[in-house]
Amino acid sequence: HYPVQFYNTQQLAQATSVTYSMASTATMSHNDDQVMQKQRSVAMTISSGDGYRISTKDSIGDIDSIKAMVMAVHWADTRSKQKLQTISM
Repeated sequence: HYPVQFYNTQQLAQATSVTYSMASTATMSHNDDQVMQKQRSVAMTISSGDGYRISTKDSIGDIDSIKAMVMAVHWADTRSKQKLQTISM
């Protein structure tokens, strides 16, 4: 089990960037879930520092599944890089 994590504005911007990059290079895809498709069409991003982040306030409607997916992709991407190890025998 992992502790609950809350993303600050900077982390959400990083998560948005990582997810966009992975989706645009076909490194990641989703199964065309109807909820994701519906929420993707209303999810808005806003400028945040040098990048962009998903904005719940500026989006038209519910985007909880999109925001959860972005944070999960970022967490998994970060976690997999932290766990890389070299084992020599």
